[in-house]
Amino acid sequence: VLVLLTPLFGTVTAATVVVATFSKSVFLDVHERSALPRMFLGSSLFTVLVSIGYVAVIEKVSLLRRFRGLLGLSIVSFSALSFAFPLHPKAVALAQFVWTSGIGNLLLAQTWNMTSSLLPARQGKRLFPVLAAVSTLGAAAGGWGVSLLLRVVDAQHLMWLVVALLAVVLARIRFVVDALARLDLGDDHAAPA
Repeated sequence: VLVLLTPLFGTVTAATVVVATFSKSVFLDVHERSALPRMFLGSSLFTVLVSIGYVAVIEKVSLLRRFRGLLGLSIVSFSALSFAFPLHPKAVALAQFVWTSGIGNLLLAQTWNMTSSLLPARQGKRLFPVLAAVSTLGAAAGGWGVSLLLRVVDAQHLMWLVVALLAVVLARIRFVVDALARLDLGDDHAAPA
């Protein structure tokens, strides 16, 4: 089970750290520092609204389909923001800051939600500390990767790294869910989404 889940957690966490780091860096490249408090408030409000919208579709769409849709939306929207940045850097940096913060937080929460729905409660209690540690390693790897990549590319181009990481997760999620369904995880196992 860990072989299936640890790459998922590490990759999603690394992607969210990279996107959080570069979106703030790009914002600060084109805006004054004094705008940051308003941006944090704005991105927090947006995160709440996105979360409420996501909760509204919970009963209507299966867990796997929701998660894959969220990954797809992230990949497409992050790519669009990256293509749009050269056209109007100030406006796109602002949109990027707000959008990627909300979507990044939702990606992390839904990765945990997907896993908790796929594992029996007993096994989840045993594995979640390990998965939390893997997430921490993913965050460290994401931060380390950013520090290395910023030496050779502009911060804005790090969006493509995020897109690639999320594409890997999207490509593997069906396999992970199917593989977990084939494993005998115990009597209290909920059926995969």
